[in-house]
Amino acid sequence: MKPIDLLTALISSSISLEVSAYPKPGNVHRLSDHVDKFFEDFVVAGHVAHGWIRRGVLRGYRGSYGKYLVGDIIYGMVGESMEVTGSSNTILGIAILLSPLSIALGKCLREGVVRAFRAASIARDVLERSSTTFDSIALYKAIRRASPSYIRRSDRTSGPPNVWSKSYKHEILKGNYRLWEVLAASSSVDVVPREVVEGYPRSLKAASYLNNRLNTHGNWNRAVVEAYLFILSRDIDTLVFRKHGASVAEEVKEKAGETLREVERAEEGWFKRVAELDKDLRAKDINPGSAADITAAAIALHNIDCRKGILRTNSRQ
Repeated sequence: MKPIDLLTALISSSISLEVSAYPKPGNVHRLSDHVDKFFEDFVVAGHVAHGWIRRGVLRGYRGSYGKYLVGDIIYGMVGESMEVTGSSNTILGIAILLSPLSIALGKCLREGVVRAFRAASIARDVLERSSTTFDSIALYKAIRRASPSYIRRSDRTSGPPNVWSKSYKHEILKGNYRLWEVLAASSSVDVVPREVVEGYPRSLKAASYLNNRLNTHGNWNRAVVEAYLFILSRDIDTLVFRKHGASVAEEVKEKAGETLREVERAEEGWFKRVAELDKDLRAKDINPGSAADITAAAIALHNIDCRKGILRTNSRQ
């Protein structure tokens, strides 16, 4: 496989690999859907994203950005996945995380050093230096298209305009709010843009944890579920906080940590313990979507460093 095609596959496959892991408490997985989102929606979204991720890798490899750095990629991934599946938003957060990484990996390939930590650093730096106001407009269009329930018309903003403002395009251009400024402004209230602005620290730690757990027991599905719990136990999940409040978000974080510690110690029976937390969160309509998005980014970074044998411990480079 050609290097550009390999890197594209390694990144885009993270979407399907994340949703396939089960039972990730509160999230869509192969054994459980949500009311308006099916497991299959995410699988198809991963295939739709492939072409857009490849565009990003090529753009980074060529080092020519132009009007857009990643805005068109984010909008393309979100819009086309919704169009093809007929679903509501499935990959807005994932698109925000993976699009800068695709540019960074293309640049890494050109430089001859393809490593996860390097890609994460470049993704942040290139976004700060080269993102445009047109990227911001494209992101706003993607959010308006996806219409996530946690972004409200009543939200107060300082700096970039409210995403639902009728004059958002004019306000973005007038204020010269590049995508970097938009994500930086959002980072105080949303862990997904915070992850990009900070250089993917959570994703890198979770990728390392995923690799360690896979080397410990060799079970890919279990390793991804553990990585998801690892992420959920270390940060307040933005979606849970926005929908259910601080006390519930903190409780979910604590339960994730308790469950993870039990799962790590378990020789057998780990599945039952995680399934109990999954059942509990679903009964309360709690969906830690931010943790799932960062899990996908962690899988992508894990894949980048492995390059081959990504699901197994006995075929690594």
